[in-house]
Amino acid sequence: MTDKMRMTRSLALLAASALMIAGCSAIGPDAEVTEVDYKACIATSASKIETGSIDDQALDGVQRAAVKQGVGFKLVLATAKPNTESYVNQLKNLIAADCDFVVAVSHRMAAATYRVAKANPNIRFALVDAELTTSNGQSAELENVRELRFDAAQPAFMAGYLAAASSNTGVVAAFGATRAPQITSVIDAFKQGVEFFNSQDGTSVRVIGSSGDDPRDWSVSGNWGDSTSQTKLAFRLFNRGADLIFIYGGSVVLASRQDAFVFTTDEGTKVIPRFIGIDTDWWALEANAQVKSLILASVVKRVAPSVETSIAAGLTDTFVGGAPGRSVGTLADGSVSLTEAHSLAYPAGVATRLSQLATEIGDGTIVIDSSINNK
Repeated sequence: MTDKMRMTRSLALLAASALMIAGCSAIGPDAEVTEVDYKACIATSASKIETGSIDDQALDGVQRAAVKQGVGFKLVLATAKPNTESYVNQLKNLIAADCDFVVAVSHRMAAATYRVAKANPNIRFALVDAELTTSNGQSAELENVRELRFDAAQPAFMAGYLAAASSNTGVVAAFGATRAPQITSVIDAFKQGVEFFNSQDGTSVRVIGSSGDDPRDWSVSGNWGDSTSQTKLAFRLFNRGADLIFIYGGSVVLASRQDAFVFTTDEGTKVIPRFIGIDTDWWALEANAQVKSLILASVVKRVAPSVETSIAAGLTDTFVGGAPGRSVGTLADGSVSLTEAHSLAYPAGVATRLSQLATEIGDGTIVIDSSINNK
């Protein structure tokens, strides 16, 4: 029996093990499929898969393809301290494992994907939530690579509006793990949303942590996916007067109990800060159960359907890569969104205004300055 046949005949076991790794999945343990001679593989950008993360969502898309299409499956995690060379080795390992379709996740794998895909033109790739680039950071196109991008700048603009409308101190904050353009562009959209609120409401809500036009001057947590470093930077920004922070740091988990965030100002005012997350609904995650009442909203990307569809295209030979095949998820198609209110109520009238903003962004009435729009 070949490895591909063994993989598909053991789908129930695959689903169970993947569930333990990812924490969530669309796979049912009793799924029955017809095996096909095709292997879909995924290289994650992290050494562990955090529930709700982009890696987790991409893995779910591959798992769905395994269930619905009957393809084989292989997962390779990143090293503990990954870099471009280690990502290249991850991808090469999948090529050596006879993968027909390879999913690579995040902008951190963009240059590695370009190198390996260029050297293996007969293998199809999906690069998730990123733009394909050379080792020098230059935009690139390959016919065997499909970019699955998500215009998070659109809901981030709405998040900035919500943050400004919800602030009691008149100061909000935003920061990322690094100053990668994919991150700074979304943070800049958040700032545009704050500015838009000010222009509409006659207020002067300030943004700290990412003030000014040069991202090189912005604060960063420094470690992608490190909830501890995110929390430390967030606390410093709270102490500077922010009462709400937008975090684009890779981790979707807040590494503390709620009471660790509650503090008293020099004037004796008790402050309970709030957060806006990204990638998935932070409020809904079990790992954030102790701090969910601090989570105002999240900028959500829905990755799994795009991954599943791309694998199906590869299987049926309708795959298109390069610029013609690039997929960009938007508010209009539901691939990105800003969550509705959960534990924390939005100020009166804001939910209605956010719905209007989504429509105005979708129909082009409001144009957000972002890396995707400027391509």
